[in-house]
Amino acid sequence: QKAFEVVKNETPIQIQKIDILYGLERKIIEILLLYGNKTEEFEDVLLKTNEAGEIENVIEKKEYKVFQRIYLSLQEDEVELANPLFRDVYNDLIDYFNQNENFSIEQYLMHLHPDFAQEVTDILMADEKLVLHNWEGQNIFPKTKDQTISQYVSETILTLRWYLVDGIIEEIKSSISSEPDSDNIELLSMAMDYYKLINSFSKKLGRVMSRYNN
Repeated sequence: QKAFEVVKNETPIQIQKIDILYGLERKIIEILLLYGNKTEEFEDVLLKTNEAGEIENVIEKKEYKVFQRIYLSLQEDEVELANPLFRDVYNDLIDYFNQNENFSIEQYLMHLHPDFAQEVTDILMADEKLVLHNWEGQNIFPKTKDQTISQYVSETILTLRWYLVDGIIEEIKSSISSEPDSDNIELLSMAMDYYKLINSFSKKLGRVMSRYNN
């Protein structure tokens, strides 16, 4: 009966969740700023019927602009960024990429609304500090994210989807009644479906990461 019991004092957990979501959404903005206009090869997993009439997963590789890949992935999941500032910057960036064939950070900053400019500048400066820190700590030039853009984008999107689905599972858990005569079959079935989805994310993340860790 206590398996799905809700913890009453969730403040530290809630703060941690906000921090995780903030970090993931900030990373998406960073990727768009640094690599949004680059063309990369991504893997799509499609369901197709084979010669035996069985449905199987087929991996197809296709080139996308990074901003297109991110936009399509979030649109597919009907995901909007939770942070209002990040959401506004995201929408502004997507519009800018669609309207301008070439992208330079300098030109974009000149076009940018003053309310967004400070946050965008902070994100860009944080990326430069990270590269510098890695170089100083190891006394070598770090392997830049530019070398594995496709991996970095796929990993970030999958992690965000994983996090959001995990949040849905927690909501379902909190809705399950511990009363003996309660019918929780539908909720438990939903939770199991979402667990399967998380398992698929885990497999995809493992494949994405293993391709670059050999």
